[in-house]
Amino acid sequence: MDYDQILKVIVESAKLESTKNIIRSVEIDLEKDLDTPKPVRILTGLRRSGKSFLLKRLYQKLLGVLIPPENILFINFESDLLTGHLSLTGLRNIYETFLARSQPDKPIYLFLDEIQNVSEWEKFVRTIYDSTNHAIFLTGSNSLLLSGELASSLGGRVLQYYILPFSFAEFLDWREIKYSSAFDRANNQIAIANALDEYLKFGGFPETFNLSDQGKLNYRTSLVEKIIVNDVITRFKLESPDLLRDLYRFIEANLGNIASVRNISNVIKNQRADKEGNEKSVKSYLGYLEKTYLLQPVPKFFTKTKEILQSQKKYYVLDNLFSHYADKEDWLENVVFHHLVRRHGTNNVFFGRDERGRETNFVIKKSDGAWEEVQVVWELNDKNQKREFANLNSSTGRVVFMTDSRLLTRNQSGPLLVSAPDELLPHLL
Repeated sequence: MDYDQILKVIVESAKLESTKNIIRSVEIDLEKDLDTPKPVRILTGLRRSGKSFLLKRLYQKLLGVLIPPENILFINFESDLLTGHLSLTGLRNIYETFLARSQPDKPIYLFLDEIQNVSEWEKFVRTIYDSTNHAIFLTGSNSLLLSGELASSLGGRVLQYYILPFSFAEFLDWREIKYSSAFDRANNQIAIANALDEYLKFGGFPETFNLSDQGKLNYRTSLVEKIIVNDVITRFKLESPDLLRDLYRFIEANLGNIASVRNISNVIKNQRADKEGNEKSVKSYLGYLEKTYLLQPVPKFFTKTKEILQSQKKYYVLDNLFSHYADKEDWLENVVFHHLVRRHGTNNVFFGRDERGRETNFVIKKSDGAWEEVQVVWELNDKNQKREFANLNSSTGRVVFMTDSRLLTRNQSGPLLVSAPDELLPHLL
């Protein structure tokens, strides 16, 4: 390819379709590292979760500072303009043609979007990483290379950023609904409530925001089928594709339920006429769905090392767009789970269950070794209040109840504190 052709690819690849200025929290984290060339930055996450959008935003930010445009190579390797160039040789030729026109005294940035489409791409990235001081940003996710496998292709040369669909706060930003202050939340109470209702039902995939309700469901069906067929069935050459679909539908209809592979296997076999669904297959298929990021496992919180080998887990879906078969309390629990992941990190979110079978929805492991319990209930009333309180471990620190309209907190030795009706929202924002 000549330089003019490369420029055309860059312009088309980096074009932002949306004019909305939505500042995502992960974008702020990425910006902090923009002037640090190493390690390689990798954006991971489910298909269509916004990885390419964030790369484009970073590209636009760089253009507005001290980086000349000829020093930023932005390539989307799904572009039809690259037909015949998706090879190690083709990528090297593009890079060298670009490099010949760059300013050698200025930093150089490589944004390589959907890199898995280039055969032997990892050889190129390793070579550039080891021989130059270029800043390299990568995304990739499809049946050729799932997001979770991208980092492992480069060994220890990477820093990963896990990209989730929009949070509720980002969804409100998209809808241009102000919420930052108590006055904003009071003034926009109805608009925020309607937005929360929509978010609980349909989640935070930006491509669905301007679709009708039916359009959102159609998008969901298409995306799930593409992930299941292309990223799992085709990639792993599964012998029982219908079993995978049954397994996924079971998890989606039972979000947040505690289960083991054995229990899930027994239920699936009882539901199927052919009684197919042995534990080995169920365990493998769950692992495949986790690799795509479609399912999110949550382990049990243990205070004793010997208990860690137990196999019980909870499962959530990546976004409420995929919770169509769940009920409204599961919708809320799924949203709260991802809110906690954003705030505390995936490895610090657990569920709790004591020896008497009392369950706590979430246990958050704190950096100082303490932990915090979070209980989610759609409506706290006289009928269920005693049960919900009994599930909590009074020896822990702060306890939080999250409901559809209330946030309740209790300190270890103090009384229960019931907040004002709109106090849930700031804890999702």
